[in-house]
Amino acid sequence: MSYFITMLIIGILIILLGYLIGFKGKIQLIHSYHYKNVKDKDKKAYTRIMGFGTGVIGAFITIGAFLYLGFGTAGASSAILPGLILGLGIIVYAQYKYNGGIF
Repeated sequence: MSYFITMLIIGILIILLGYLIGFKGKIQLIHSYHYKNVKDKDKKAYTRIMGFGTGVIGAFITIGAFLYLGFGTAGASSAILPGLILGLGIIVYAQYKYNGGIF
């Protein structure tokens, strides 16, 4: 049960982080070297995509927490791993498109 609560809290916090980055435009929540080459005109689009990718990771962690209740660790992993891959893929896409590379 503690795994469920921990993963649920982590998932919700990561969703909140994605919301703050993507919809509130709080670019300062991202380390500065990740957006130092992003043009001012592209910052809104950049934060939208970065926030979305972060939110996807949080959503899949939250789903994984609920799957843990019914299916154990295998159920949680079946949601968390694809969510991490998808979310990180979105984040890497934003980095290459707007920052010119990962760093």
